[in-house]
Amino acid sequence: MATNHPTLDLALFREMGEELEEDFEPYLELFLNTLGKRLASIEKALAADDGPAICRETHPMKGVTRQVGCSRAGELAETLENLAKNERLDEGRKLFVELKSEARQLLQAIREETQLPELNIPSG
Repeated sequence: MATNHPTLDLALFREMGEELEEDFEPYLELFLNTLGKRLASIEKALAADDGPAICRETHPMKGVTRQVGCSRAGELAETLENLAKNERLDEGRKLFVELKSEARQLLQAIREETQLPELNIPSG
């Protein structure tokens, strides 16, 4: 088990695991699958200059990533949502690269902490 990771608040992550008990692994699998799908949807929305679609994907992402223990991804999702609301999509595209990187680091941290199968964040 990992002892420290800059992307994942392990104390919060482990506390959540203790609270959810046997439901924790299915929750994480759903979270990780959904995260990958949301990132792919955001990437498509950015390519289409579709601010409302970006907001639909980033809004739930900001809360759930924080809940799992990844406050940085939550902050990035929130900033991207605000950029999309203000039609600042060029800045949003730059920030999205950072968000995907943070998501990859989060996946790695969760893999190090659990025995979940390997999942990947789409590259693009």
